[in-house]
Amino acid sequence: MILFCGEMMDYIEYKKIIKECYAISKRKNRLYGDLGLIKFGKIGIFTRIYDKICRIDYLLKKEPKTDESLEDSIKDSINYMIYLLIYLRKKK
Repeated sequence: MILFCGEMMDYIEYKKIIKECYAISKRKNRLYGDLGLIKFGKIGIFTRIYDKICRIDYLLKKEPKTDESLEDSIKDSINYMIYLLIYLRKKK
């Protein structure tokens, strides 16, 4: 374990969150596909990351009426960062 914000990092929880992110990614890919990410490349991915960060900021400031929770938005942003990493690795 390592220190994170002055406390021991809980790797069991970390792995659980990563699995949840993966499940969301698979579900959303089945629903929406990945054509936009393929078509627009890193600009498309950057745009989606920006959208998610704006949503997270909004959810942290207010309690809006929306279908997507703060936790879901954070998990989506994690997934888009992973997509960016995959994209960059494939472009090498």
